[in-house]
Amino acid sequence: QKLSLTRIKSMDTVRGIAVFLMLPSHFVQWYLPQIPEYSWLHFLIISIIAWPLRFCFLTMPAMGVILQKYIGKRRGIDENILKKIILKRGLLLILIQLFCNILGWSLFMIWNSFVISFIGISIIISYFISKYSQRTRIILIIVIIIMTPFLKIHFFPLYFNISSFLGSWSITSFLYNMFLQVDFPIFPLIAYSIFGTIYAERMIKAIETNSQSKFIKQSIIFGTALILAYIILSNFRTILNYPDFFLNLPPRQEIIYAFGSVMVYISIFFWIQDWKRLNIKALIPFKIYGAISLTVFITHYYFFPKLLDLFYNPWQRMGPYSIFELTLILNIFYIIYGIIILRRNKKYSIEWFIRACT
Repeated sequence: QKLSLTRIKSMDTVRGIAVFLMLPSHFVQWYLPQIPEYSWLHFLIISIIAWPLRFCFLTMPAMGVILQKYIGKRRGIDENILKKIILKRGLLLILIQLFCNILGWSLFMIWNSFVISFIGISIIISYFISKYSQRTRIILIIVIIIMTPFLKIHFFPLYFNISSFLGSWSITSFLYNMFLQVDFPIFPLIAYSIFGTIYAERMIKAIETNSQSKFIKQSIIFGTALILAYIILSNFRTILNYPDFFLNLPPRQEIIYAFGSVMVYISIFFWIQDWKRLNIKALIPFKIYGAISLTVFITHYYFFPKLLDLFYNPWQRMGPYSIFELTLILNIFYIIYGIIILRRNKKYSIEWFIRACT
């Protein structure tokens, strides 16, 4: 059965699960006095579910660019119009990041680059990089994986001098941070985005040629192989990650794990929702989260902690049960809010604001 490609439901669902798991993950980091000892439950939730979904969250903006280009072309939308829309969205996300830096932290943190600005850069780069062949993009991914630690070593003395004498207002310091230093550095994480453009194109081709079964099987097989390769290669971390010192970069083999995770997770839900078209009601909350993912991230990360500080002593730590209550309350709020927003075509959400501006 050939699908009518207007939206890939599995992408919304996987994105929604990733955002759903952000809430307890962040609250544990912020409010729990210490992380519990590792257990099978911790391994299952963090290592098997939450950590891989983080990679999916970072990869999907690039996949969305490819899907938008494909649908726009089928509808006869001019390429220049599509280009303007995509580039405006990327630039707007970078500006939103700077705005959140001021409101969430302080004026002196305006140049801080984080996940929203990374997504904005990812969207822009994905548009331009998708014009190249898949072979060229694969070669570029390999180059990024190999060269990133050497770039960091080369530019670290420059960063040290800039941060010591010019402070956080230096545009050069900002660019260094954005590309190599922060929690979501463009290098090497842009490799996820480039991979996302390739994977989305192959997914679309599978839908066009009615070969979804083959696509799903290949994704699960290759994805599982990459995850197993990561486990094996982790025993050779020092050798594989030369030069290995205080780089604060994802290990090279982690990028392989990211690719495998994306292929496995998305292909499973693609099989359930887009190919078999199974209507599983338990996935509806994740669909809602996926539709308002940016709104959920910005409000819970930048604004909710300040709101909570008005009612709760920030120096007093919470217990695990309080974290559970807090997560449950916000989950109920976001689901109700999401239902209302979706009925209004996402009006009064960050997604609606971006769409209105582009």
